[in-house]
Amino acid sequence: MSQKRRKSRGVVDTSVLVAGVAGMKDSVHQSNVASAKFVRRWVEDRTFVWLISDEILEEYREVLARLGVRRPLIGKIVNTLRGKGEHVKLGPTRNLSPDPDDNHICDSLNTEMPTSSSR
Repeated sequence: MSQKRRKSRGVVDTSVLVAGVAGMKDSVHQSNVASAKFVRRWVEDRTFVWLISDEILEEYREVLARLGVRRPLIGKIVNTLRGKGEHVKLGPTRNLSPDPDDNHICDSLNTEMPTSSSR
């Protein structure tokens, strides 16, 4: 009897997403940028469950826009994550991060049950 292996769950730091997007700028399949490979593998194979919250998606959106990523591409990224990621609802902030601006990341990781799941 084979057991189905449960996928790892995690939050992707904004800097990893940004580096991944930048690394895929020229050619997704030829990129040697680790972050681009990481993001590409997730898009193609769903190698882990990408945890998202409204706060995380807003941070991704704000940072990508500030760095000059075109709005249609930002929309595509956010919509893909919204559709394929696992949305978690954050509880009260627990101030776990040395960087207070990253508390929502820590809070997402400490959430037990998703508000909705995707396949």
